[in-house]
Amino acid sequence: MRRYRLLSNIVLSFLLEGEQRDFILSPDEGGALESDGQTVWYINKHGRHESITTANIIGVTVAQGLIEEVSS
Repeated sequence: MRRYRLLSNIVLSFLLEGEQRDFILSPDEGGALESDGQTVWYINKHGRHESITTANIIGVTVAQGLIEEVSS
């Protein structure tokens, strides 16, 4: 499992109450991302939330400088 720190706002999708909802995640919220290469989770003070966004978002946002990997 790899962990990532947000450096800028990003958008992830989640399935809530049977429908897809997109959320803008901000580094100011203090959350982090985790990925096992297939699934992306957003972790914050309210828990661990599984995103339905495909895991390739990690490579894309790292390349764009929006997130960075942190040591686990």
